[in-house]
Amino acid sequence: MANQQTRRDYIVPSPIDPKLLRLQSQHRSEGIWTGKMEHEVLTCRRQGNILHTDIDNRIVPHLHDSGFIGIARLGFFPLDWHLISAFVEQWRLETHTFMMSIGECTISLQDVGIITGLPIHGSAVTGMSQAEWPEVCELLLGARPPPKMIRGHTLKLSWLTDEFGAIPHEADDLTVLWHARAFILRLIGSIFLDKTNSRVNLMFLPLLEDLRQAATYSWGGACLAFLYRELCRVAVTEAKEISGPLFILQIWAWERFKIISPSIRDPLAPHDAPLGASRARQITEVTTHVLQKIRYNLDRIVIFFSYINHFMFCKFNTSCFAHFHLQITWEPYNEELLDQLPDMCIQGRPIWKAVVPLICFHIIEWHQPDRVMRQFSLAQPIPRRPMQTDELHEITLRFSESNWAHHHATYINRWNRREHYIVQGQEMAQPLHHHSEYMEWYRRVARRWISISGAAIGCVKDAIEDCLLKLQNPSTENVAEVKHTLRKMMIALEEESRLCQMPPPQSAPQATTFNDELEEDQPINQPEPSHRAARRRSRPARRHQHPVRPASPPDDALPPPVAFTLAVSHQRLIILILFPRLLHYLTLLITLVGWLPHQCLAHQHHGCHIKLKCKT
Repeated sequence: MANQQTRRDYIVPSPIDPKLLRLQSQHRSEGIWTGKMEHEVLTCRRQGNILHTDIDNRIVPHLHDSGFIGIARLGFFPLDWHLISAFVEQWRLETHTFMMSIGECTISLQDVGIITGLPIHGSAVTGMSQAEWPEVCELLLGARPPPKMIRGHTLKLSWLTDEFGAIPHEADDLTVLWHARAFILRLIGSIFLDKTNSRVNLMFLPLLEDLRQAATYSWGGACLAFLYRELCRVAVTEAKEISGPLFILQIWAWERFKIISPSIRDPLAPHDAPLGASRARQITEVTTHVLQKIRYNLDRIVIFFSYINHFMFCKFNTSCFAHFHLQITWEPYNEELLDQLPDMCIQGRPIWKAVVPLICFHIIEWHQPDRVMRQFSLAQPIPRRPMQTDELHEITLRFSESNWAHHHATYINRWNRREHYIVQGQEMAQPLHHHSEYMEWYRRVARRWISISGAAIGCVKDAIEDCLLKLQNPSTENVAEVKHTLRKMMIALEEESRLCQMPPPQSAPQATTFNDELEEDQPINQPEPSHRAARRRSRPARRHQHPVRPASPPDDALPPPVAFTLAVSHQRLIILILFPRLLHYLTLLITLVGWLPHQCLAHQHHGCHIKLKCKT
């Protein structure tokens, strides 16, 4: 087996060109690759008490007016910490996308609108982060919090819960309005969590003064900006916790990656609630996921390979490749589903593909659907450089500025002109294949794998593609490159076997044999028997002699692995196939080896000689 340095030379998780992923050395995936953070599962903080609360019918009209009725009906369901941790590892703060082995994907304004029902197409959520907050609370909530409940610009959620519990039966319209504002503020606190997980930022409260006016703000855009910021914060640190609207990430992953989604009774959504509420109510079974398993499954997602697909259609069954292709759904929201959703979910449809800054007071995070055009059934071009800058990530509420509408005026102006920045594209005629221009570019600049075992399998897939491509035009140079590529495949398979191999067969030792005759107890001081008696005693009867049979191996003993030896230019390369998931790669190799000599017969002067041996 090759040494570790050799493995690092052959099994490279990328990127080859570091210009795009400038912060790779600080990224969470680097610690996982070295083993330092391989088993780190993030603690997902949330404030879900409000989602358990029954909604008083008297405040429902105010929830409709403000645009928060969808998020109020979302309901509560547990978060999968392992799933969320696995996707955080794939998140890139330079591009605001998840970099998978098959390309980029992300959570877009479309996803937020459909999952939550929050308004998308509206004014930026911004304003002042400093004010006389006790007076503001008394004006808009009808009650003044005690000084100990307010710290800076945050308010204890427990005070809102205690102060605005059940609405009195004889309450007037103003009292109901106060309770409605308090309920919405609690909803906001469940989305825009602070570090304590027990407070809500009061800078949102002035935006609720007129609830009809509140519905004209892009709460969905602010929600996505907050989620982006949390993903970016955790992706490049050794943070142990993450907060924010993580339910959006989880439902987004369920909709697009069927290999990790739970069972859903009805894929369609009800007419009166967003998709997130439908999924929360219809979950029938949630698989207990393990971080390493999810990480490995995400690393193994592949696309239709052009030359492999040609061989498989000609000689073998294509079902395994179709299975891999269906592991990701680029566009889960078909027209039939959209027709089932209420109007609030598709309110932002005109700007779903807008390249704009997402704004939430101090937070500016760029929305770049131009990098994920396949999510809109459009052909994916090579995207332009990302819009996000490192300076934007450094702006926090501790910044000396408090008038964020003034401070971010340039970005707010861009958002106000969002309809002028809609991405246009050609309809996607067919899926991207391995050798498309985009995938060739993507393999150079992206970090495609997180785990070593996933990278090993990915390298084998790439190597098979390279071999089949080069052998379309056999030459001395190409055959030498094929030899190098085969060496890369062998090392990758050895690494996969080393990481995932089962222990060797362990048969039971032979039992110690004893004489079946039971000797009688000898009395103490008994005289020794004569020599004749001793000879008779030493000759047991034939009927008592049993031949010793060799112990048979147990029925459940594992057979030794089959070793296939491939000789290329007089070099012996060993492939140990230990798992069924590698058998289809072996089949492709056998096809390659059986086909290559016919190509090389016309080029005997190249000295190409390939043979296959099988040892059992």
